[in-house]
Amino acid sequence: MALLHKLTTRVFRRPLPYESSASRLSSETAGIILMAGLALAILEVLAFTLGGVFSIGAAYLWVALGCTSILFLITSYLRVVAADARRLSLWGLLPLIAGIPLCFWNISGYAYLNTESLSEVQHAFDQLKRADLGYTQMFWFSYPSRSLLLAIVPSLFVEPSPMAYRLGFGIPMLLGALFFYTGLRRYNSAHPLSAPIAAVTASLLFAFPMLCEFTRTFEMAISSTSFGLWAIASFLLFVAQPGLLSAIACAWCVALVPASFTSGFALVALLWVVLGAWAMRALLKNDRTTAMMVSGVLIYTIVVTIALYLQQPRLLRTKPVALEEMVSKFQEAIIIVLSMGKTAFMPQFLAIPMCLAAVWALSLRGGLLPALCIAWCLPVLWSAVNMQGKIAPQLPFCLYRALIIIPVLLFVLASFAWWLTARAGKLRHVLSALLLLGSGAAAYASTAVYRQHLVIGSIRPALGREAIVEEILKILPTTELRASTAGIVVNKLDDPTIDNFLGCAQYLLHGWQRINLNDQIPPFNAAEPRPLVIVTTNNNPILSQNLGPYQQTIHQVSIPRHEKSNLDITIAILIPTKA
Repeated sequence: MALLHKLTTRVFRRPLPYESSASRLSSETAGIILMAGLALAILEVLAFTLGGVFSIGAAYLWVALGCTSILFLITSYLRVVAADARRLSLWGLLPLIAGIPLCFWNISGYAYLNTESLSEVQHAFDQLKRADLGYTQMFWFSYPSRSLLLAIVPSLFVEPSPMAYRLGFGIPMLLGALFFYTGLRRYNSAHPLSAPIAAVTASLLFAFPMLCEFTRTFEMAISSTSFGLWAIASFLLFVAQPGLLSAIACAWCVALVPASFTSGFALVALLWVVLGAWAMRALLKNDRTTAMMVSGVLIYTIVVTIALYLQQPRLLRTKPVALEEMVSKFQEAIIIVLSMGKTAFMPQFLAIPMCLAAVWALSLRGGLLPALCIAWCLPVLWSAVNMQGKIAPQLPFCLYRALIIIPVLLFVLASFAWWLTARAGKLRHVLSALLLLGSGAAAYASTAVYRQHLVIGSIRPALGREAIVEEILKILPTTELRASTAGIVVNKLDDPTIDNFLGCAQYLLHGWQRINLNDQIPPFNAAEPRPLVIVTTNNNPILSQNLGPYQQTIHQVSIPRHEKSNLDITIAILIPTKA
């Protein structure tokens, strides 16, 4: 028991933020949190096992708790920024300024449409038609549908467009940086350099080349990192000021992470250990109120994660390669993560400080938590490079699976900076100047990364299949048809220089049925004719058929191709005539 007490007390710095506060959580509120956690966990089990009214109730309760959690996190950020502003400190704006280009610049064009992310938001739109919003459903048999509902929020307010679809994946990343700053700031608010350290650390997210690269593809692979930032931030706020709202935010955000990309399960496991250590610490200190509260959050997140895991096929299997090769790939992955090779995972100027922070963490000078974080990163890297998954990706591409370690590494870096500056004494002003220099370095590194990944500067116009979808969406408004129209779009192009454009039409024409070249077109004289969009080469015989109850308009356009002359095509719009 003495050893257990020693271990649990050393996981966190001592005392914890809330233990230094005069306010205390009432036992009644803690009891409510515990019972709510148990009730939500039971409802989750019933939703997956019985479905029906249970899955519908769980879905809408999940939406309500999500809105509450996000509003709480946004409000917490605004309060921290406002409180600092009253002290003439504007550090809280740094991660906002750093993240705006990545999430909002060059996102309106049709160039570089990602068919995988388009299929994800298309799936989310399809789930909205279900009574339970697809709460227990899966996408591609691997990814829970519920997390994709967040990606279509911008599209609920504006017509589906490249900008709206990209905002659905970009906004969570920007909010993640702001929430992460807020969590760090509140977790160590007593430190005199808390604001600059938290701001620089959160801003460094946007200097990681690999994170920016995959954020710009706007798809689920980045979601575990975005939601991981939410989860870590909400946990830090929970530790800083336990309460009903912070408990809801922590439980909801932690349970959201395994509903995203597969690597999210690793972060949830880490958070379980930390939450469990906190609950045990509270029990050993006879703080039953805190123990009840944390146990409620822990029970709910465990049940949700297990339910989501059991819904997925066993994708986490090792590749059939020799152990020697696996070790070699793991070593290569560490080299890439430290940006010592040709491929840069993190900004190169950060490699040495990160190594120093790792050595400090493993020395246990900062307690067990930083050491646990560094130790946790190693199996995550091993899994990223040596697990089969669906496609068995190779280095360096497969490290998109390990992006989840970035916020954990940055938390360790911030903890190291706090520890170092607390012992600086008279050198604190020098370190403040270094932090200011660090913010400049982060800004410069982010700018370089943004240029590399076309965040800043001009990008190419839409080509090939992208341009076809763009032309269709330009034409539709002239015919009073919309992206949500229950029509049929047909690909009758037979040209090897143009890829099938129907993949890019997902979400952007989310109401339309998509038919390929060799599929049979529904008869024109159907009992209930639907609008048709037929894309074909000029003078195709299909355009001269007897169209029955349709009014046809012909649009001839020229489509640019990669390093080739333009291709002339015809887009025929067929609208049913009224009887």
